[in-house]
Amino acid sequence: MILNDMIITGDVNLLNVPIESGDVRNISNRKKCALIFSPNGKSVYRTEEKAYINDNHHVIFVPMGGTYTIECVKGDICSVVNFDCLYPHRELESFCVKDSRVFLEQFETMRIRNFYGVPYHLISYVYHLFDLLLQEFFDQGTTKPESVRLGAEFMKLHFDNAELSNEIVAQYLKISTVYFRKIFTKYYGISPMKYLTDFRMIRAKELLMEQSLSVQQIAESVGYSGVYSFSRAFKNSVGISPMQYRKGL
Repeated sequence: MILNDMIITGDVNLLNVPIESGDVRNISNRKKCALIFSPNGKSVYRTEEKAYINDNHHVIFVPMGGTYTIECVKGDICSVVNFDCLYPHRELESFCVKDSRVFLEQFETMRIRNFYGVPYHLISYVYHLFDLLLQEFFDQGTTKPESVRLGAEFMKLHFDNAELSNEIVAQYLKISTVYFRKIFTKYYGISPMKYLTDFRMIRAKELLMEQSLSVQQIAESVGYSGVYSFSRAFKNSVGISPMQYRKGL
């Protein structure tokens, strides 16, 4: 999933952008990356190769440098989250979600904060949206083959085990480790251990937001044997250290 490796570098802004039925807009060499939500309308984003839906059940990611056409089928005031990031991706993506309004519960609060220049709050909000999209992605495991779905569920159930590995999951499924890695990566688009790390980071961010546990305690509770290995994994995933993340909330 393209959001896995994105590192937000700052300059986040949140906008409400109206679009009317029948509008056609041509966008060339977009200046920023963006997540675009249209909970009450519907638009089609077209590139030379593909078409992508943006409505209550589809969230659009548009990359910096992207060129595309927007055709509005049903008007709406779209919520747009613009951000700079370190990622070479140059394709549009459409993420299936149950209800995009869930993603926007904090949007107006964060948009108001945007006027007061609180960059870490805004960056944390973008990562929060990433987490929600990743969680939706994880929840789609029910459509995968049984061994893949059970493997994902096993990892989510035992994510706090520092010894958890491909071999342990494959043994639980009674299949070979090589086959497990291959079939899991085919259907999820990432390796089993990357999936596990992403899930651990989601839980770690939740615990860091609660402010009640030390980083050492959080590391142990999400499956790391020490602060160093946890901090390194967290920074590789999020782009900042656990303490920087906590201070920026």
